[in-house]
Amino acid sequence: MEKKLGLCPNCKEGIIVNITKKAGLCPKCSEPYVVSDALEQEIPSSIKLGTCPNCNEGIIVNITKKAGLCPKCSEPYVVSDAIIEEKEVLNKEENLDDDFLGDLNFISQGLDVLTELEEEKEEEYRRKLSLAKSLLFREKYNEALKIYEGLIEENPNDLNGYMGIIRVHTKNYSIYEDEKINETINTLKFISIKEEVAKIDKEYFGYIGKRKKYFYDKKLRLEKEKEEELRKKREEERVRQEQLAIQRAYEEKKRQEQEEERKRIEKENYIKEKMKPFEYIVNADGSFTIIKCIDKEIMVIDNIENVKYIKEGAFNDLQYLEKVVLPEGMETIEKNLFENCRKLKTVYLPSTLTHIHQDAFIKCYVINKVNFNGDLSSWCKIRFDNYFSNPAAIAKELFIQGEKLVDLVIPSIIKEIGRFTFQSNNGLESVVISDTVTLICEDSFKFCNNIKKITIPFVGFSLISFNKYFGMIFGAEDDFDGHLDFVPKSLKEIVIKNKDNEIKIAEFSFHYCIHVEKIEINAKVKKIESQAFGSCSKLKNIVLPDSIEEICSDAFKNCGLLEEIVLPKSLRKIDDKAFRECSNLKTITLLNPKTQLIGSYSELPVETIYLPKVSNVNEYETICNLLKQKFNPEVKIIQKENL
Repeated sequence: MEKKLGLCPNCKEGIIVNITKKAGLCPKCSEPYVVSDALEQEIPSSIKLGTCPNCNEGIIVNITKKAGLCPKCSEPYVVSDAIIEEKEVLNKEENLDDDFLGDLNFISQGLDVLTELEEEKEEEYRRKLSLAKSLLFREKYNEALKIYEGLIEENPNDLNGYMGIIRVHTKNYSIYEDEKINETINTLKFISIKEEVAKIDKEYFGYIGKRKKYFYDKKLRLEKEKEEELRKKREEERVRQEQLAIQRAYEEKKRQEQEEERKRIEKENYIKEKMKPFEYIVNADGSFTIIKCIDKEIMVIDNIENVKYIKEGAFNDLQYLEKVVLPEGMETIEKNLFENCRKLKTVYLPSTLTHIHQDAFIKCYVINKVNFNGDLSSWCKIRFDNYFSNPAAIAKELFIQGEKLVDLVIPSIIKEIGRFTFQSNNGLESVVISDTVTLICEDSFKFCNNIKKITIPFVGFSLISFNKYFGMIFGAEDDFDGHLDFVPKSLKEIVIKNKDNEIKIAEFSFHYCIHVEKIEINAKVKKIESQAFGSCSKLKNIVLPDSIEEICSDAFKNCGLLEEIVLPKSLRKIDDKAFRECSNLKTITLLNPKTQLIGSYSELPVETIYLPKVSNVNEYETICNLLKQKFNPEVKIIQKENL
């Protein structure tokens, strides 16, 4: 055994002494000592040889303490773990550096350099190499790098230092860095002999292969890391946006709640102010019922929101009331509600209205404007109990959603028109009632004095009605004489239009419609009864459908202005005196020459009769002779193409 436990004569610290040498350098105080002096010192019983459990290096252990700090690796250790047999410690110290050098296997030149060092520094050099190796194995690369750089600074040709730096840069050949390693390898080759250069190339060649794989793996790893980083950023951005959205939604909800609360309070105050003139109760659903108006001098009733019901007579005798706007949601106007409101001029009705009770607006003499907020279909569905329940009858005109009703076209969804619906509406100039309507109640258009043209789907109240007097929708009684008083004098044209149902033109249906100038029948009618158009003294034009089979006697009696008529091809029979007293009838177009003519028509001033083309000459002569016989010998009979 070449090493023993000794005591430094200078600092009196325990050291490991190489007995083959005459002198050494104390690792504690860095002072030189003579080996024989170190061995002659009395060694305290508290000092023993040991091995650092961390770096496995030989150390001096003070057994009176429980722990210590390794001078080789600077790590703390437990004394009981560090104490081993003296022989084992010395063997470790002896083999430590050889193991490291063997690992490098091509540093003989570095050993030659070491042999040139002074004997007192040789032990310190080996200790540094051993410590650097220990630090490498424990991945303390920065501390190991400082040791190797220190060795090169002391000796620029130190191969151990350069190879150590390579191991540091490559983290014991686990990672690869071109620039630093190439620089170190080139330096190593420069200071090495030829044989060692080959060894360096061999090791470096293996390193190059590892390096290529490293860079390939590194590229994939960086791409993956970049992709993962982008994914994380996108996820972070998504989460951030979600949080912002949640925050915005929360703030918006809070803002809306605040706004709703503000509106609620504002509305409550507004309602309290608007409802101030009334005595009212609050219903279970939050709506209001007005009992009566306590402000007898009120001039305008408006903006009374959420009022569903107003008690009967609540607003009667309001002598200063000029305008009323009833709120949406109201369905009925009770009996005598506005009775005796003598200054009431303007009435706004809600679209939800379905029923106005009797005399709701009685003694409201000066109403001149009524506006309904709903559409025409909704207006047609309102039930009016009598004349004074319809304020538009008093006003003589009606506004639907702000537009004055002039040209009335009843929507196809309406099946019936109730009483008083359009009564006294002088604003109406034309009326079209679709053939979907099956009932037109009496008085529906009573006193509508400005209607110029009307289109109806049938005559009378309904398709199945026994009473077929045209004037009943204008208020005429169950008597044709009522036509004189109730059919508007303004009415000049009547159209009967029904594409699906057969229509009956009964006796006296249009009798005494003395102002009508044109009647067009665009429906399936088989027979025109007696006096159907009697005494229509201003009738100038009548269009008959190609479905009529018979015209009864006196059907057109006393139509003094009728100058011509086209009798359809379907006509089979004309009764005696059908055109009696038609004093201006000069032209007849007879589309069916075989029509049976009953009686004589010689009193008519007919000058020309048009016939369709008759191919048989004999048949034509027979027809001509018969017509001349029925009318007069001087009548002209003319055949026309395309009749």
